Amino acid sequence: MPILISRIPVNKVIFVNRESIEQVEEGKFLAPKFDSNGIIPAIVTETSSGEVLMLGYMNEESLSKTIETKEAYYWSRSREVLWKKGASSGMVHAVDEIMIDDDQDSIWLKVSIKGLGASCHVGYKSCFYRSLQDVTEDGDMKLPMPLAEPLTMGHEIFGEVVAKGGYGTSVTPVSQFYFQQAFSALSNKKKKTRIGKSIKFMATVAVFCIPAIEA
Repeated sequence: MPILISRIPVNKVIFVNRESIEQVEEGKFLAPKFDSNGIIPAIVTETSSGEVLMLGYMNEESLSKTIETKEAYYWSRSREVLWKKGASSGMVHAVDEIMIDDDQDSIWLKVSIKGLGASCHVGYKSCFYRSLQDVTEDGDMKLPMPLAEPLTMGHEIFGEVVAKGGYGTSVTPVSQFYFQQAFSALSNKKKKTRIGKSIKFMATVAVFCIPAIEA
């Protein structure tokens, strides 16, 4: 069932109590079921293409802010903080429609991506950029990288990594500098063959080592 996005400002979102199966499945009011940790999963797709962009999580506050602002807010389970998609990168999820399933325990956001159009913090449009292929005799699964390059890299996604709790890091001036340098070089096709082997090392130092040194 759709949750209508109002064209007028919303001062406060009210979630009603869940009283019966009939009320939840066929009622006219929003009664989301948050789990024991107070969160609800949110599938995110691009409105224009229908492509699945990511699977996120929301708590009551992030769902409320998403409805109020028409821009997606999520809850980081690892860092236990509210974060707005695109707050640092500019690649905001502008919400076109919100759907909720029959049990009202899963959210579906249909969004338009602002900025450079990448939704994944790695730089790809979708977080689902690899497919499972070629099972070996030992049962190992191969995850080949896509042929297409990421839409964006470096400083444009660095804040997204941190906001989502990626890599257990925090933004520091030195680490951000090296991270930007590494991916700026990687994005320059003429330099790829010459410095390609050092890119992963530089990025690793930026993400894992420098924050510890600065601390």
